[in-house]
Amino acid sequence: MVKALGYIRVSTDIQVEEGSSLITQREEIATYCRDHSIDLVTVYEDAGISGAKLFERAGLMELIDRLEREHIDFLLVSKMDRLSRDAEARGWINFEMQRRGIKTKVLSLVASENMEGKDGFTKMMNAMIAYIAEIERERITQRLSAGRTHKRKQGGFAGGRAPLGYISEKGSKRLHVNADKVETVRRLFALREEGGTLQAVADRLNHEGYTTQNDKRFTQMQVKRALEREDLYRGKLDADPIL
Repeated sequence: MVKALGYIRVSTDIQVEEGSSLITQREEIATYCRDHSIDLVTVYEDAGISGAKLFERAGLMELIDRLEREHIDFLLVSKMDRLSRDAEARGWINFEMQRRGIKTKVLSLVASENMEGKDGFTKMMNAMIAYIAEIERERITQRLSAGRTHKRKQGGFAGGRAPLGYISEKGSKRLHVNADKVETVRRLFALREEGGTLQAVADRLNHEGYTTQNDKRFTQMQVKRALEREDLYRGKLDADPIL
């Protein structure tokens, strides 16, 4: 049976509170799948996040990761602008899927939108947008990295939600160790050293009763984010070491 994942998004907190747009998008995708005998595996969502803020959209990032590791025929959206209204952001999504070898076809429930990219000129423009998006992504990454490095040199916490294993206290410029999550971090890295995949590590942590910073079950993306913070956990940045 043909398999699909859905993706829904609203860009304002008001839409999140009202809920109607997310509900409508979800129902439209589910109805389409029923009418076309498509197995809708799950629907990912991002609520209250602008389409241009790609790297803040956890739902989209987890979705792309899943498409990379699992064969899915279609990615369904109610309209293409649910992925993004921004041309460069759309270009980055296309580029990232191509870079990872993802063959999943993106399908809009608005039939006319699925005609995009058929002619040579549009294909060329899409390629240019993807190239520009790649450069812009690198610039954003460099700017964020430079800002965090400057903050750390001043002895401060770069801001945002405290990562697994730490807590941030109001008025403090440093992260503080969260004693309740120290063993979770150590176990996560130990499992990774045993050679397990990201999903295998997440499954093992869940099976053994470990939970995330918010006491939820681990996903592949959360394991990946923790591993990317190895320098932090080893005391090379702006917090006491855990590893």
